[in-house]
Formats: sequence, structure tokens, C-alpha cells
Amino acid sequence: MFIHPLVAVFMAFQFGMTGSAIRTTPSIFGWAFVAFGIGLVLAGFVPEVIKAKRLISAAVLGTTSTERERTVTT
Repeated sequence: MFIHPLVAVFMAFQFGMTGSAIRTTPSIFGWAFVAFGIGLVLAGFVPEVIKAKRLISAAVLGTTSTERERTVTT
């Protein structure tokens, strides 16, 4: 899975502008802004990747992950 291209372009622009501002006047606020942006994207993206992986696995294999674990361990 990938982040939507428009989101990637927006984040690159945002981080570029923030990076140039940090370079001219270094501040903790600028670094916090970058960290918040990365955290916000990851907090929305990673749980959806996990959910999609589970759904795709169930659709392809016809089982859930707990059923697969039970068959492997027994």
C-alpha cells in the first residue's frame, strides 16, 4: 500500500517550507511541527494498512488469521 500521491506532494511541500523556515531561524516549534506531521500521517496510515492486510488475507485464503494460527499450532 502507498500513500496517495496528492498527500505525498502536499507533505513534501509542507516539510520543504518548514525545513526552509527551520534553516533560517531554528526553533523547537519547527521540529515539533515536522514531528506532528509525520505522526499524523502514520497514525492514519498504519492502522489502515494492518486492517487491509487482514481483509486481503481473509479474502485470498478464505480464512481469518486466528483460524490460520489454530491450524498451524494443532
